Amino acid sequence: MHDLPLYPVASGLRLRGDWVPNHFRRFLSSRFVATVDYAAGFAGVILWSRACDQDPVGTLPDDDAELAHLAGFGRDLDAWGAVREGALYGWRPCVAEIDSELVRRLAHRTVTEVVTEALARMEQSRQKSEAGVERMMNSRLRRRMREAGASARVTEREDFVEAVLTHLRGAGLRWTLGNVRAAMDEVTLRFDMDDGVADFEAARSRGNVP
Repeated sequence: MHDLPLYPVASGLRLRGDWVPNHFRRFLSSRFVATVDYAAGFAGVILWSRACDQDPVGTLPDDDAELAHLAGFGRDLDAWGAVREGALYGWRPCVAEIDSELVRRLAHRTVTEVVTEALARMEQSRQKSEAGVERMMNSRLRRRMREAGASARVTEREDFVEAVLTHLRGAGLRWTLGNVRAAMDEVTLRFDMDDGVADFEAARSRGNVP
């Protein structure tokens, strides 16, 4: 088994929703469509869909009883055997790491490609969502910092705003004016700041910032 290729998708990953890319021209011009009969082809398409919900995603078990069940034949292994060769067109043995053990599975090059593509899009969507949330949080914090007496120069410094946000999060503090001021004071001690913070500190010393 150790001479089999290692499946490239980690165990435990799941596809979100019920969509994967459909390269329909590639499918229609494939040898699968040209050579596999309808009964086996229908079972094959079912197995492609089943594979998208397996673990690791995109693989199938290398076991005829399980494959028959997944393809819709229940326990009728004879009926499964009649379509098996065509239904498994393009599937090859591989090994997947599951719970720190190497397990023999079946993988299909095209199914692996579309699953990997879908996972990559999911990751891009997650990163964009997190980046959007982070931008919103930074914008809100800048406003709060200005309310607490910071100058525009301070709130324009991405590194300073990020440091204040990290301090507030790490301490589990609400964004009250007092907490934001204390966080800015703390961060200022660790930064070689420009006149922006000097403006803030001067304002506090003059009593303009409560």
